[in-house]
Amino acid sequence: MFTISIMLIRKINTRELVMIKQFIDEYRWLSNFAPVTIKFDGIEYASVEHAYMSAKSDDMEWKSKCADKQITAGQIKRKSKDIMLVDDWEELKLGVMEECTRLKFNEEPYRTLLEGTNHEEIEEGNTWNDTFWGINLKTGEGENNLGKLIMKIRGENRILINRRLVADFMGAKCTTSNQRLLRYDVANRPVESRETYILKKWSLDIFGDFEVIKYDTSWDWLMPVVEKIESIKDEHHGRFGVYIASNGCTIQAIKFISDKMSEPPMYFSDATLNTKLESTYYCVIKFIEFYNKHLKNKENEG
Repeated sequence: MFTISIMLIRKINTRELVMIKQFIDEYRWLSNFAPVTIKFDGIEYASVEHAYMSAKSDDMEWKSKCADKQITAGQIKRKSKDIMLVDDWEELKLGVMEECTRLKFNEEPYRTLLEGTNHEEIEEGNTWNDTFWGINLKTGEGENNLGKLIMKIRGENRILINRRLVADFMGAKCTTSNQRLLRYDVANRPVESRETYILKKWSLDIFGDFEVIKYDTSWDWLMPVVEKIESIKDEHHGRFGVYIASNGCTIQAIKFISDKMSEPPMYFSDATLNTKLESTYYCVIKFIEFYNKHLKNKENEG
C-alpha cells in the first residue's frame, strides 16, 4: 500500500538526508510501482511500471491489459515475461523509462517529494539482481540507471525552479509574442540595455514552450541580481552584503535598523561547488528563498 502524506513532504524538506539506497519505507514513492496516473502514447496507465511494460509490445491487447487498473504493477511485470518484445527493445528501453519517469515526477506530490531529496545520491538497491536499473545489494554491483534517471530529472527540475525564482525576484514580466513564446522583460530596464539579458529558448519538453533568463551561466547575468540584493533596505535586517571570495560566497545582514531582533543575522556560505560563480549562484538562491519567506511572514503579521 502506498500512502503519501503532507507530513512526509515536510519531513523530507526539513532534515539532512542520508544516501537513498533502496526504494522502500519512506522512499517507497520512488518506486516505479508507486500509483500515479500518466498518459503515455495516448493511453492512461496507473503507474510508471504499467506504462513502461506496455511499450514492450506493439500488441494492442497487451497495451489494454497494461492499462487495466485492476491489474497490479507486479502482475503486469510478471506477465511481461511471456510477450513478444518489439524490435530493438534493448536499445529503446532506457529512453522509454526516462519518458515514463519524467511524466511521474511532473505530477504532485512526486515533484515536491523529489525536490525534497536535495542533492542526495539515489540508488535503486534491490535483492533480485537487477544490475541494469539498480544495484545488487548483495554484491554492490550495478549500473543504477533508474537512480541516475531520477537524479537527472531532479536536477533539471531544480534548475527550472531556481531560474523562475530569480526571475521573479528581479521583477521579470511575462508577455506573449505572436509565436506564442513567453518572453521575460526586466522591470525598469530600458529595452536597449537588455543585451545582458539575452533570452535563451528552451526546447519543447515537459516544461512547455517558453524562454527563461539564465542567471546561472555567467557573471553578466548574475551581477545585477547581486546588486539588487545589496540595494535592499529591510526594516528588520537592514542592508545585506554579498561577499565573494575564492573559498565561497557569503550573504549576510551588515546593518540593523530594528532595535529588537527576533532572528539572528542571515548568513549563507558555500565553498563546496566547483567555481565562484556556482557558489555565488547557490547563495543567491538561498537568500531569495529566505527573503521570500521573510516577506510572506511580514504579510501574515500585517
